[in-house]
Amino acid sequence: MANEAVEVEVRGAAPLHVPLPFAMSAVGATVTLEEDGGGGGGKTLTLRLPYRPFDDVVTEARKAAPHALGALGLSNAGLMDLE
Repeated sequence: MANEAVEVEVRGAAPLHVPLPFAMSAVGATVTLEEDGGGGGGKTLTLRLPYRPFDDVVTEARKAAPHALGALGLSNAGLMDLE
């Protein structure tokens, strides 16, 4: 969950490791590559990732390490029905 990242490799450039923000999902992701408008031959790569549902994130955190909810500022109170 916390170590999700995207690896970008483009011929002629060094590989790029892009850590993803909290709770992003690759499901439903889109990628576009467009020419820059400046005429210099540059291109812009746009990666759009949807946020994961918060309930999924909490459930995953509880399964991985129940004590980790405190790091999210949450408690187990009222979350027992998420399983």
